Amino acid sequence: MKIIEFYHNARRRAERRKSPWQFLLIIFGFCAWIAIWYRLFNLIWIIHVYIYPSHQFSEFWNGDESATSLLLSFLMMFALAPISMISGFMLSNILFWLIAPARKNFERNQGTLTYATSGLLKPLKWSLLGIIISIISANLLHSLK
Repeated sequence: MKIIEFYHNARRRAERRKSPWQFLLIIFGFCAWIAIWYRLFNLIWIIHVYIYPSHQFSEFWNGDESATSLLLSFLMMFALAPISMISGFMLSNILFWLIAPARKNFERNQGTLTYATSGLLKPLKWSLLGIIISIISANLLHSLK
């Protein structure tokens, strides 16, 4: 019974979201996610190069890494994905809320900005661990090979 209720509620929510603003919001959210992820990784790489000045980005994932180096470099890069995704979609919500026609549409369909972004705050707190994991990985990545 709960599955049927969930399905009907999801269909009702989907029908409300047929505005072009919703499409633009999603596209901008994904673009912001990638841009923030790229910038965060650049910041972590700067920290890594500060610790290990001999490392060059051209040597990063060139195909002859050890398992340890591959794991640490993977963590250094992909631990940033959750925080960049959440902050990218929060940023898109906030920026689109500044556009009056979009805000009216969102208020009609979703409620307030606080409601739209409050669901992202709790995961944002937990995803801060990704930055810590990434910094630790950057510190432990002694060799890129």
